[in-house]
Amino acid sequence: MQIKDIRDRFKDEIEIDGDKIIVNKSSLFNLFKYLKEVGYDHLSCITGIDYNDEFEIVYHLYSYSLKNLLTIKTRVNRKNPRLKSITKLYNSANWHEREIFDLLGIRFDGHPNMRRIFLSDTFKGHPLRKDYPADKEQEIDMEEEFESESAEEIEDAPEGSEILHINMGPQHPSTHGVLRLRLWVKGEKILKVYPVIGYLHRGIEKLAENITYKQFIPYTDRLDYVSSMINNMAYVLAVEKLMDIEVPERAEYLRIIAMELQRIASHLIWLGTWAMDIGAMTPFFYTFREIEEITRIFEDLCGARLTYNYIRFGGVSSDIDDELKDKIYKFTEIFPSRIDEYEDLLTDNEILKARSVSIGYLSREDAINFGVTGPLLRASGVRFDLRKEHPYSLYKEMKFKVPVRNEGDVYARYLVRVEEMRQSNEIVRQALDNIREGDIRIKLPLNVTPQTGEAYSRVESPRGELCFYIVSDGSIKPYRVKIRSPAFSNLSALPYMCEGQKLADLVSINGCVDIVMGEIDR
Repeated sequence: MQIKDIRDRFKDEIEIDGDKIIVNKSSLFNLFKYLKEVGYDHLSCITGIDYNDEFEIVYHLYSYSLKNLLTIKTRVNRKNPRLKSITKLYNSANWHEREIFDLLGIRFDGHPNMRRIFLSDTFKGHPLRKDYPADKEQEIDMEEEFESESAEEIEDAPEGSEILHINMGPQHPSTHGVLRLRLWVKGEKILKVYPVIGYLHRGIEKLAENITYKQFIPYTDRLDYVSSMINNMAYVLAVEKLMDIEVPERAEYLRIIAMELQRIASHLIWLGTWAMDIGAMTPFFYTFREIEEITRIFEDLCGARLTYNYIRFGGVSSDIDDELKDKIYKFTEIFPSRIDEYEDLLTDNEILKARSVSIGYLSREDAINFGVTGPLLRASGVRFDLRKEHPYSLYKEMKFKVPVRNEGDVYARYLVRVEEMRQSNEIVRQALDNIREGDIRIKLPLNVTPQTGEAYSRVESPRGELCFYIVSDGSIKPYRVKIRSPAFSNLSALPYMCEGQKLADLVSINGCVDIVMGEIDR
């Protein structure tokens, strides 16, 4: 379906600006209803932008069948910023709309739970508004309860034992340090799960508006801090689109080597910690053996072990020499046998299978509706990987398979990630085989100044679709930086996967989502 078909359907209700659709807020819901009917089933992101006199809300909508991305915009008055919720059409809109309400104060009528998501209800103001001072201090009432209903409001509760309210986290080792899960349980059965986020709130999108484009690159390292290289790439790619920068071929190969080694390291951290969560300690030591090898490669490459600041506008910060190239080759030669060791320990392990097979089921349709991406989506039967469907960098030159499973359970997600590590290893070898001499970056001024406009970048992170939406006003600082983190949307599906399961299964289900709170909190 082309944009002209949408124009013919809605006529005077919309305006077309290139590949963007501008719609009056009164027609917004009907437009989305029509778009979902014709195949636009993935709501990737919703962004709110403060233009001082009014707010603009930008929707990025994708069709898995048509393989097309649409940008839809509408505006609301600043004095009474209200808009109709689209949560009845897309489950993924739930958390995105709450984020915009929390940080910008735009209310979505018809939303089932229109309250803050990151900040306490006692927080005053909305920090992403342009008139909100970045250094303002507030006193927050930490006694205020978050995200729950009373036991009397729980429907379809089984008869018998008492309904209990239990806190899991934020100090629980399997909730990644700063995730709190509020649970209503009866006996062993989970009735309701309420994720409470915001404990790691750092105001990163507000920070982006107050520093230069180049200064923000190191901040991206600290989002998904076990996938820093890919964070760098997602942000840098958006700025390069704004500036129409062509990156040297050697730099692109170096980027791919760094990103795929990072993907392997991220999956290894997930595998070791998830296995330990469900009682298998040995794989933790095995996987960290390989993680340390990758970390030493990165240390030789850019001098850092966790936050790399390696991928830069127009290229990368440093090159590889023959010694480091041989070191990476050696790793790729031995790594497949190491994966075999993990599988010998885990794949047919009856305890692991008891804790993962038919646990945390998510159907294909529900995965799409919740905006789930990455291994979770592929484990539910959707063959979608941005490196294949919409290749960036030099991925179109790489030969690799996209692992897919149809079971939609925890075990399927384990199998998908294990196979992804094998495929990433092959991509690294191909990049090493094909890399040629040349420049590793182009010359750019110290402070880059993109032209006025906007850009939306999409990359495949270990957790799924990582996107940056950048609005430039022509100055040395971004006017708006919106981060679409895959873990944010993936976590929103956790309650659906857990409700009705046993309490003991919660650790396994939560672990298989593979969240990193640094990219979830804002």
